[in-house]
Amino acid sequence: MATEAVGSMSMMGASEPLGVVRVARQVLTTILMNSALQVPGVTRIAQGNDQWSRLLGREIPKQGVA
Repeated sequence: MATEAVGSMSMMGASEPLGVVRVARQVLTTILMNSALQVPGVTRIAQGNDQWSRLLGREIPKQGVA
């Protein structure tokens, strides 16, 4: 699923639509992961391969900050 944004711009009193911007989920994920890694204290991104969480029946995200 893609994220969409629609905007308009006013030029000389007339409003013209700018169009639609679609951002692929993987691109958005990459941007968010890189941004999170810039936060002091964040050292890595979890991959979601935690065997212990699965054994305990906890649902784990595919990706996240660890």
